[in-house]
This record gives sequence, C-alpha cells and structure tokens, in this order.
Amino acid sequence: MDDAGCAHGRISGVEREIRDPRQRSVVELGRRCNYDERHHEQVCKLALAIFDGLKNLHGMDATHRELLEFAALSHDIGWHIGHSGHHKHSYRMLGRMAAPLDWSGDNWEMVAGLARYHRGALPETGHSEYGNVSVGQRKRFLQLAAVLRLANALDAGHSGTVRSIKVVRTPETIQLLATGYIDDPDAATGIAIAKYLLETACGFPVILRGVEAKSNLVMMPPSEHTPRPRRGAIGKRRAALS
Repeated sequence: MDDAGCAHGRISGVEREIRDPRQRSVVELGRRCNYDERHHEQVCKLALAIFDGLKNLHGMDATHRELLEFAALSHDIGWHIGHSGHHKHSYRMLGRMAAPLDWSGDNWEMVAGLARYHRGALPETGHSEYGNVSVGQRKRFLQLAAVLRLANALDAGHSGTVRSIKVVRTPETIQLLATGYIDDPDAATGIAIAKYLLETACGFPVILRGVEAKSNLVMMPPSEHTPRPRRGAIGKRRAALS
C-alpha cells in the first residue's frame, strides 16, 4: 500500500501480492472481471487525496476512508457485464459478494452504493440503493459519493492525466488544485455534476483549477451553470442532509 492508501497491484505490468486480505478480495474481484486496474488506482489516489484534504470539514474517520478506497477500487467492475448501466451492474455484483473479513453488511452496502453512484443519476430517497443506506449515514454517503464521482470524472478518459490534487480551503470555497488538469469537453458535464453534488453535500462552492495553466479555471456555481437534476431530487437530497 502506498502513502495515499491505495494498493498498486502491478509493478511494470506484473501483479504483486496485496497484504491486506480485505483489499485483496476487492482487487482480485476486479482482476477476474478484467477491469482497468490503472484507472481504478488513479481514481482511488485522487479520491483519497480529496477526502484527506476535506477531513476538517467532513470529520469522517479511517473506516469511511476505507469505504471510499474500496469503492474506488471496484467502481467499474460492472463493465464485465456491459457498459450500458455498468454502475448498476457494479452495485449488484458487489452486493452479491460476501463482505470482506471483519466488515459489517452495512459497511459493504455503503461500498456497493458508492460504486452505484460514481456516475448516472444522483442519489435520491426513492432509489432502493440509496434507501438501503442507514439514515444516520446518508450525509456521509453523499459526501463520499461526490468525492468518488469527481475523482472518476477527472480520469474519464482513463489517461491518468491528473497527476495529483490538492485541497485548499478558504472561508467561502473549496479549491481543488489539480496538477495536469486541462479542460476536456468530453468530461465537462461529468465534472460539473460531480462538483454540484460535492457543493450540495459540503455546503461550499467548489473551484477546480489546473495548477499548470491559469486558463484552466473552472468555476461553475450551481445557480448559474451546473447541470441540475430534477427538482424533486434536489429537495429530497437537501432533506437528507438536514
């Protein structure tokens, strides 16, 4: 496991042993599904960097960090069944998998749910997948889902272009400084929706900026630019945060 907490399962294309048995079970499932291991490691690295940078805001502990890590390492396994709706396939595949050693069923349901919402519709109280999350965990779930969705959107092309990300908090905003980030029209909508969910879950505008090019400033307040979910979904989500 590297400093960020993600298991890098390959060295120069050769698989190596992962010592943590819980993590190994997740990675081995992905390998059996022929997933893109480098993409999952990249998403995991970015997601944990965002999580760690927001720790003073969300106040979550090491268990929640691990939930995010495992979801990041398995979010695309549904590709094994097919691309269309693969986020839902991932949810069902993880749901059928026994919870790793020493993990509760509720924790594993959180992992499956996070994988479900790495793309597609945002969480709503009417969704069975979101409804399976305990009420007391829903605010944290939304925050984790937003982090995973944004990390995935930043590697939408599976290119590893964003090499690192740093969180800078100000009294009014959350700033994400992404080394290697450049504007990508193909990823813009996914990034905007992920930003909107993070803004809704954390209560602050999110600014994403490529630190190597000043022109790569992305600031899209939800009230003006961010694609909005259906009106009912927003109300339900805000109610879940209260």
